[in-house]
Amino acid sequence: MIWNIIADTLLTQFKGTPIKVIGYADDVLLMISGKYSQTMTTLMQKALKKVTYWGELNGLTCNPTKTNAMLFSMTYKKQFIPLRMQ
Repeated sequence: MIWNIIADTLLTQFKGTPIKVIGYADDVLLMISGKYSQTMTTLMQKALKKVTYWGELNGLTCNPTKTNAMLFSMTYKKQFIPLRMQ
């Protein structure tokens, strides 16, 4: 129950932004959709920075080794996604 109360403060951080956030148990999923991968990457990197800062304020840390980025596309084009947790 306490985790739900704390996590809710993170989930509401992204209201009104292109980032969709979903919480499940103790995991959080950030999603973005769009046409231009560079724009989405920039917005997602800002979102990851916001998550990291939220964690610092709440005495929590994210585990970068358990964090993954995935790109779904209608065309097959293997692409490196330069996101990182700080």
